[in-house]
Amino acid sequence: MFSGWSAFQILLAILGVGFLIAFHELGHYWVARKTGMRVLRYSIGFGPALWHKTINNIEYRIALLPLGGFVHIFGMSPLEEGAREDPRSFINRPYWAKMAVVFAGPFFNYALAVVLFFSVFWIFSTGNSLMLKISDVLPESAAAEAGLQSEDVIIGMNNGGLTSTEAFLAAISTAKTTPLPLRVARPIDGQEKPEIVNLSVLPKSDEAGNMRLGIRYTPLGFSFTGAVQEAFYQPWKQSIGTLEALGSKIFGKGKDIQVGGIVEVTRQLTVAAEKGYRNLLWMLGSLSVVLGLFNLVPIPALDGSRMLFLTVERLLGREINPTFQIWINVVGLVFLLGLMAVLTVFDVMRLLE
Repeated sequence: MFSGWSAFQILLAILGVGFLIAFHELGHYWVARKTGMRVLRYSIGFGPALWHKTINNIEYRIALLPLGGFVHIFGMSPLEEGAREDPRSFINRPYWAKMAVVFAGPFFNYALAVVLFFSVFWIFSTGNSLMLKISDVLPESAAAEAGLQSEDVIIGMNNGGLTSTEAFLAAISTAKTTPLPLRVARPIDGQEKPEIVNLSVLPKSDEAGNMRLGIRYTPLGFSFTGAVQEAFYQPWKQSIGTLEALGSKIFGKGKDIQVGGIVEVTRQLTVAAEKGYRNLLWMLGSLSVVLGLFNLVPIPALDGSRMLFLTVERLLGREINPTFQIWINVVGLVFLLGLMAVLTVFDVMRLLE
């Protein structure tokens, strides 16, 4: 299933997924402590504890299964015994504090993504001039028709250099009838220096009317300021792109996206680890964006659903029936676990093909 990859690369991928989730939970934990809530436990991993220690009445533990973690804040469930009597329980804290604690998880994921992308753009930078390394060229796309290839590196456009990915995307969106001149460095087997190729690409319109080249790419080489700007821009760009892709899929516009479970995520991270730490950090940053984004959506059992309940309670001026909330979250959790199981089966079937 993962033949050709080292055990270290696979372990690194699994630990990467676990780290993203554990960092998400760290956000809930940290803000809960700062807002005076009673935290009972913070666990890295699930299952039997490999190590645990209680400090200031909080149990810290490292568990056997490394895929994630959790934090137990007293009173997150309104039916928890003694929660209503404890002034430090979640349900007895102000509205702003409860919202801050719930929002902190997704926020930490976005903050982590910024740090990871900055590492890609600055620490692992190849220079001070922006370049775009093409990882994939979609069939029958404008890029394929113009002769762009995977592993090509775009080093300039419109007879000048690249200043930012925003400028690159803006140039594509305005090139509706006039081909976009690109300067490309193309690797040649057995030669140290790449071949410099000048190409003209006429973007094509997608189903939504947006102009596309039909490539997937990774930015290379930034100044410090450029790296900071791009590190903040990528989470926004990827969030919008994910929502647009899902919207197209849901409403039947036929946009080609692949949805995978934990096996597919681990496989992609393993592939990224095989290509080097830069690719691994980029992949982890993208996954952190996805994790933060989906926890902002009001899906039962996720943070977005709890924020929605808190907002409705605030507007109504009264508490929503706790039992109703629990059942909604239970149904949502069962659905999510079932979806994960189905996606995992499809992941394994794809790998066995």
